[in-house]
Amino acid sequence: MRIKIEFPVKEAVALPVNYNYYLTGVIYNFLRQSDRDYASSLHQEGYQEQEKRFKLFTFSQLTCFVSFPV
Repeated sequence: MRIKIEFPVKEAVALPVNYNYYLTGVIYNFLRQSDRDYASSLHQEGYQEQEKRFKLFTFSQLTCFVSFPV
């Protein structure tokens, strides 16, 4: 699954180095709004393969586009 998140900002924003942690929270929140049981299962258990459990989130770097009023 691929999720694209866009948000407008009106002034400079400083992001923490571990911004992926916060993005994970946003994704879990969106999932919880659509399917509370699935979101809870994914957060608490993840996917199990043999004896290991995985929480399969992968992030690309954030891309920032700057536009100026004309």
